[in-house]
Amino acid sequence: MVVVFVACHLYLIWVAAQVQPVGAIDVGLYEWWVKEGWSDQAWPGIDRAWVYPVVALVPMIVSVWLEQLSGGWLNYLAAWCVMVSLLNATASVVVLRTLGLRRAAWPLIWWFVFLAVLGPVSITRLDAIIMPLVLMALVLAAARPGLAALLLTLGAWIKVVPGVLLAPLALLARRSWRQVVAVGLGVSAVVVMLVWLLGGNLRWLGSFLGTDQSRGLQVESVLATPVVLAHAAGGEVIWQYNDELSTVETWGPGAQTAALIGNVGLPLACLGVLWLAWLARRRPGDALLYSAQGFFTVLIVFNKVGSPQFYTWLAPAVVVGLMSRRNQLFWGPMAALATFTAVLTWLIFPTFYMEFLEADRWMLLIVALRNVCMVLIMCGAVVGQWRLVQAVRTEVSPRPVARHL
Repeated sequence: MVVVFVACHLYLIWVAAQVQPVGAIDVGLYEWWVKEGWSDQAWPGIDRAWVYPVVALVPMIVSVWLEQLSGGWLNYLAAWCVMVSLLNATASVVVLRTLGLRRAAWPLIWWFVFLAVLGPVSITRLDAIIMPLVLMALVLAAARPGLAALLLTLGAWIKVVPGVLLAPLALLARRSWRQVVAVGLGVSAVVVMLVWLLGGNLRWLGSFLGTDQSRGLQVESVLATPVVLAHAAGGEVIWQYNDELSTVETWGPGAQTAALIGNVGLPLACLGVLWLAWLARRRPGDALLYSAQGFFTVLIVFNKVGSPQFYTWLAPAVVVGLMSRRNQLFWGPMAALATFTAVLTWLIFPTFYMEFLEADRWMLLIVALRNVCMVLIMCGAVVGQWRLVQAVRTEVSPRPVARHL
């Protein structure tokens, strides 16, 4: 397990630095934000609007410190990758100490391989910071829901996604739900207080919430699949580069309809996942795990954004699910399909991304195939939740009374 961990992370660092540096382009942006903040004393999220929650500055600043502590031996990219590797190692140790080597070894090995086949985006994005936090939260939720809430709230203040699990955690924590709510509110209050003490303008704290409203439909998003297939069939589609967000968006026929489906479908789908979690509340551990996979897949499928790092979200629930002694017929195929989807994502970005943007027909079909796989994973997660609900109802339903003729 240690050998696979080291090999996979060294491979990812090598690929990000030498083979596919375009996959690590966001890290250069992180470095620029931090050094600009130090030079101009105008920090994003504190003194001006920003695309991320304000605590996202913390790992960016930590990487600068690691670079300086190394005495120039590490550049910013290497320092970032070392930080992510240490965080992944910490999450692995927490999982091993909580569940034991016998149960955790092979699922962790799958996680390391999954990160490797997803490519450099699995280590060079903010999502690489939040997913180990989610993994630890899922493992600790049953015994220590307060600590799980702390990890999820910190993750939400780095990038919003982990915050969606606070609702099912509070619903399923039974007597500890007050602790979950108190921890979430407490961490948020500390963040607000620190920003205020640093002289920041509190109105910028929520600026990240309005970022996605004005953006178009990203070309590799799942919602854009019909547009991509129309392009592959020879239809006319308009692709436009968004300079502010460094993404390629489509404004072709059907793009506005697809974006509307995402805007309406995303909250409705999240409410559906939460409702199924509530129906399965008599088995809170399984319910939280299935709802985590449901939430993350829904957030990918109904999202106007199709960034490749989103596919790291598939891993935490699968890792914990593979450690479970039950439902291996569900989590095994889920892991296999997630791995195949990760390989396709790596082919799309950064390997053949320019060919995709140039409308190479094979790449358009690969993007469509990846998106279909993502829809299958989402449907599988929802079906898994529904089967869990049915199993719970069978467990608590009274035995039928025999009728005598």
